[in-house]
This record gives sequence, C-alpha cells and structure tokens, in this order.
Amino acid sequence: MVTTNVPDPALFELQQIGGNRRRKVYLCPACQTPFSRRANECGCSPACRLFIRFWRYVTKTETCWLWTGAKVTGTGYGCIVMPNRSSYMAHRLSYAWHVGPIPDGYVIDHLCQVRNCVRPEHLEAVTNAENLLRGNGVCALNKRKTHCKRGHLLDEANISVPPQGGRACRQCKREWDKERREGQRAAMFAAGWVDARTIRITHCQRGHPFDEANTIWYKTRRRCRTCHNARARDYTARKRAAMVRGEQLALFAPAQESQWLRVPPLRR
Repeated sequence: MVTTNVPDPALFELQQIGGNRRRKVYLCPACQTPFSRRANECGCSPACRLFIRFWRYVTKTETCWLWTGAKVTGTGYGCIVMPNRSSYMAHRLSYAWHVGPIPDGYVIDHLCQVRNCVRPEHLEAVTNAENLLRGNGVCALNKRKTHCKRGHLLDEANISVPPQGGRACRQCKREWDKERREGQRAAMFAAGWVDARTIRITHCQRGHPFDEANTIWYKTRRRCRTCHNARARDYTARKRAAMVRGEQLALFAPAQESQWLRVPPLRR
C-alpha cells in the first residue's frame, strides 16, 4: 500500500523512558520498542535505524519528496550510508518499503524526472531498456523519430538494420545509390569512356530493354539487370547441387579408399 504522508522528523527524536545514570532506556521511534542506546544508535535494530535515518533526510514539497542527504557523484540519485559502511539507494528503499520488492533485473524509473525524488507514487519498476527509452538520451530521441532527415516515414517496410546496429531509411539508401550511379555515369560520359554505339543499343541480346530500372553500369559497360539476376540464380542452383554431390562423395570416399587403396605392409 502506497503511503502519501511524510512522517514528521520530530517523531524520530529519541525519548528517554527509564533507566539510570549508567544505563538509559529509550523508546524506539520506529517500532515503539524500549531499548538501551549504544554509540551511534538511533533505534532498537538495524532495520529501525535505517528507517529513522532515511526519513531524517526527506523534505516534502507540493509534488515530490526530495532527498536532502548524500547523493551518488555524477548521477544525482540519493544514497544513504550506515555506520557499518553499508549503502542503499534512497529511491529503491522507498519503493521496497511502500510498494513491494523490486523484481530481479528491474530498475526504478522516476516518472517525475527528478532523480532525488523518493515519493512512491513517482516510482515505477521497469526494465533497463524501457528506462533508457523513457529518458532523453540518444537512444530515446532516435526511437521517438517517426521520419528521417529527408522526410521519409520510418515504418516497418522502410527500415533496415545495418550490421553495426541502429536504423536506416531504405528510401534514402535507394536515392543515394541512384545519385551515385548518375554521378558516375556523367563522369564516364564527360571523360569519353562510353562510345556512341553503346548508347544506340536499346535492348540486350535477349530482348530486355535498357531502361533506368533494368540497367546496371559496370565501369564503362551496360548490363541487363534481368539477365544478371537469371545468371545469378542459375549459378546458385548449380553450386548447391555441386555441394550436395560433394557431401555424398565425401561419405563414400573413406570406404572406397580403405577397400581399393589399402597399402600392404612393408617386408624386410
């Protein structure tokens, strides 16, 4: 059950309820149990002392419960250090006390985007990937993008995943390849590498037209894309058939060698 009230810090002050000059008895502010105070003790047990020390550094505002104690260097998250040198994260303690145990592999996300806030209503247990995507880092900003820098929609059909990771726009890749091919073609024409006879040929030997979508420029020569794809498919089929035959031969090769190529022992 989530608590919505911050205890008054005055309630955690030790009150002597008995004892003598050498041995004084106090009332634990956390669990209301009498105990004899020792050095650097503010409660009857380690759990009560942690609870008391936690609420001494919490300040309530209109929206958040701000942690005013020690913070982790460079992150801004609150932490509490006990006299036995054990340390705890303040927001994780608050979530475990008021909401419940934190599942394994989960982290606490601040819904208010205030790192030193310990209010349980502003805390949620999520995975590390979800926590990163909810923030304002590079991964989160790129994930929220719906269009590329050229205005193309980044939907499932227009996204490719490069080997190095990330997302790439397929339409931008096609346009970049088209511009590169046109630039190479213009440079070849300007340098005189393509003669007029090649330009006058409008169809390949098999009758496929040399239009923009069916033309592949290889150095100074044109190639038919349809014929090229057909030759590639034929080569792949012949290669797979050869691999199958090679596997079958490899299975029978040791038996044939042992039967027909056996070397007789040498005699002195």
